[in-house]
Amino acid sequence: MMADTNAPLIRIAHEAGYADYKAFYLAFKKATGCSPHQYKLLHSSRSR
Repeated sequence: MMADTNAPLIRIAHEAGYADYKAFYLAFKKATGCSPHQYKLLHSSRSR
C-alpha cells in the first residue's frame, strides 16, 4: 500500500495505528531496514 499511494507518510502512520510519526518511523525502519521515505522511493511502481 505505502509504495503506491500519494498519501503523506504521517497519514499512513496514523492509519497504521501509530499516534505519532516518530514511533512509526522507528518501527518501520527496524522491520524493513530503511526509512519509510526510502522504502517508498525504492518500491514505488513509478520507479520500476
